[in-house]
Amino acid sequence: MKSISNQILVYIFISLCVVFIGRFFYGIHIRTQYEKDKLEQNNIRACERLAALSQKPIIDKNLDLIKSYINVEALDNNIHSIQIVNQSNLLYGGVLRVKDSIYSINSNKLINLNQDSIVRPILDHGKKIGKVVLYTNNEPLEKYTEELKKKFFLELTFFFIILAIIQFFILKKVIINPLSSLRNWVRSIETDKEITKPESFHSTEIDVIIDSVSQLTNRLTSTLNENFRKSIQISEKESLITSVSKNLTEGMIFRLITNENGFRKFTYLSDSFKKIYGFSPEEGTANPSLIFDRIVKEDIQVLLDAEIESRKNLSPYRCEVRMINPDGTIRVSKFVSTPTVLEDGSICWDGFELDITNLKKAQADLQQNQFLLESIAEGLPDGIFAKDLDGRYLFLNSAVAKRANKTPQELLGKDNRSIFAPEAARITMEKDLEIMTSGVTQTFEEQLTTMTGEVVFLTTKGPIKDEKGKIIGLFGIARDITDRKRSEEALRVSQEKFAFAFNSSPNAILIQDEESGKYLTANSSATKIFGYSNEEILGNSPVELKLYKDLIDRDKILKILKEKDFIQNMELVGRHKLGMNLHLLITLARHYIDNKPILYVIIQDVTERKMVELELQKLNLDKDRFISILGHDLRGPVNSTIALLDVIKSNFDDMPIDEFKEIIDLVYQSTKGTSKLLDDVLLWATAKSGKMEFNPQKINFREDGRSFIKLLQLRATSKNIEVEFLCEDSLEVYADKNMLAVVLRNLISNALKFTHEGGKISLLAKKNPETTIISIADNGVGIAANDICKIFDKAQLFTSIGTNEEKGTGFGLKLCQEFVEKHGGRIWVESEVGVGTTFYFSLPNVA
Repeated sequence: MKSISNQILVYIFISLCVVFIGRFFYGIHIRTQYEKDKLEQNNIRACERLAALSQKPIIDKNLDLIKSYINVEALDNNIHSIQIVNQSNLLYGGVLRVKDSIYSINSNKLINLNQDSIVRPILDHGKKIGKVVLYTNNEPLEKYTEELKKKFFLELTFFFIILAIIQFFILKKVIINPLSSLRNWVRSIETDKEITKPESFHSTEIDVIIDSVSQLTNRLTSTLNENFRKSIQISEKESLITSVSKNLTEGMIFRLITNENGFRKFTYLSDSFKKIYGFSPEEGTANPSLIFDRIVKEDIQVLLDAEIESRKNLSPYRCEVRMINPDGTIRVSKFVSTPTVLEDGSICWDGFELDITNLKKAQADLQQNQFLLESIAEGLPDGIFAKDLDGRYLFLNSAVAKRANKTPQELLGKDNRSIFAPEAARITMEKDLEIMTSGVTQTFEEQLTTMTGEVVFLTTKGPIKDEKGKIIGLFGIARDITDRKRSEEALRVSQEKFAFAFNSSPNAILIQDEESGKYLTANSSATKIFGYSNEEILGNSPVELKLYKDLIDRDKILKILKEKDFIQNMELVGRHKLGMNLHLLITLARHYIDNKPILYVIIQDVTERKMVELELQKLNLDKDRFISILGHDLRGPVNSTIALLDVIKSNFDDMPIDEFKEIIDLVYQSTKGTSKLLDDVLLWATAKSGKMEFNPQKINFREDGRSFIKLLQLRATSKNIEVEFLCEDSLEVYADKNMLAVVLRNLISNALKFTHEGGKISLLAKKNPETTIISIADNGVGIAANDICKIFDKAQLFTSIGTNEEKGTGFGLKLCQEFVEKHGGRIWVESEVGVGTTFYFSLPNVA
């Protein structure tokens, strides 16, 4: 029982101690807050006086005047010292409170301004000439704290004494006396007697006391815990506000007190106030106009209207106003504040000001950039779009939306199934997923079926990444190249047609840079006509390729091109790579590509046509010669024969036999000559017509030459002419045997005809590396120099009288020339009058 009583007493004692200690510290807190408020009010009053002092220049160093003007006695003892310093912080003068006495101070020493000082500028006509420094006095608060501690210990001692006396009587009345009565009652109980009710024992009193104490303790504990929790919260909030105010470089935190009478007073300004307004927070709290005078006049009503609206339902207000910076520039500030009604009916506005000039500029720039982006996107014919990871459109321009006959707003948040046919939508979505998975930008062509038909796009798609490099979507640019693809296909077909015509043309077609003269393009016919490969032609000029036989033709072309841009069917002679002459018809046209002159050249090879024309000219010449022969060489002998026959016919009966024989002999010789002429003409005509067979073969020239000499040996013997034949036994030539016989017979016959009796003829054959040269030489009359050129002139027949008045037809040498050239050889003559003549001709060797 005694132990229970001790536990109860201890519990009650502890509870009462806790209550008392809590009361003491709560009192300390209340009194300290009171003193701080009082000190703040005194600081405000001092600042007001200092503000008045700073407006009035100090002319003389009259310390008494300074002391009387400051009137520090009018302030309470929270002011410790007021000092006036110059711009270099040298002390000029001031007052100092020592207990209840006021002293003037004067010194030129340099003083340090600590954080407990309040500083205000001294202005002279707007120019700063010094500073007023106020130091606060913390002694009253410290004195009060010491007195409160002494009072607390006295109260605590007295409380313990009273508490001990009260506890003694309570324990005696409530616990000890009832327990003694209970003990006596238990001892008086006898087993065989009826149990009586104990006297003066109250069974519930202990429970009531214990319950009351317990409830009181719980309430006190709960109150202390709640106060401790609120204190922690207040401390955390104060710490948070302090941290925010220090880090809020573009704004400030404030507390403003207003009332219905127009009173406006700042009781708190954060440290960042100085950076924004150029004054210290203390100057701002002392002079609210430093803030409100900075508001642009047109925006003052905006702020007042926001306060009025907020005051109606005590809700936070937000407004943006323009402010004038110290340097005269304009900034945009956003004010956010929450009102609280104080006990005196005034309004406490807790809030902050935030400089949002850069934000507004950034927003304006963003809107401008967005406007520019939308303008560019809408102005481009290409489809521009952006999608999220699910393929839904986040942005698209009208070029994309028109494929679905919708506006861009109608397609935002939708995927490709709203634009393309199902299969095309599936293909594009698979491609989008591939690009977003790989993270690689791709450019490709795609043929898709849209709501407006089949379209071919040249598309570029790539991933959109956030600042950490994570893929968050897809961008794309799609250009409609349907018309271009059709044009390309048409161009391809046209190019194929052009290439076919270009390379199939029998004429040479070349494209030439007029400035450099070099060929840029040449078709296959150009390579065939000139014999150069395409690689040899390209990059070279016609002069470098030696395509002109005579550069005079090139000069003619350049002269014409200076006057006009077109030349048609100009005839000139060119050269083949192997040196052969080419008869050409050239057509040129000048065109300009990128302001550069280009020549389109078409060259027609008319060499074969020219040869045909020459052949026709030759045939016409032969025809004219043939007619001339018929008209002159045949008519003369025939007319002579007719005349002789007319003589015989007229005098046949009376003509002597000798005369008749003579006339018959003349007719015979004339007819014989005419027959020989006809044979030569027929042989020549056969050769010219190409009907004469040409069968070259290997011939042993010594054997055939000897046989030709035997046939003419009778004529040589009749004129006593020696015929010499010099040739190797094994010499062989490749020739047509009949034509070779005609050539040798005519040349040897001519030599016999023009050699005097007793003369000499030599037949010589000599083999060279490629040909065999055959010569027939005589020592006869020779040929005059001016007649040598007539011998092989195809335009005329040349003949003369032999040493025995022999006559020739002139066709023999023509036949020799025709047959030698038919073998690919040539024939020529060397002669000197009175010395003799030598005819040469060449024949190919046996391969």
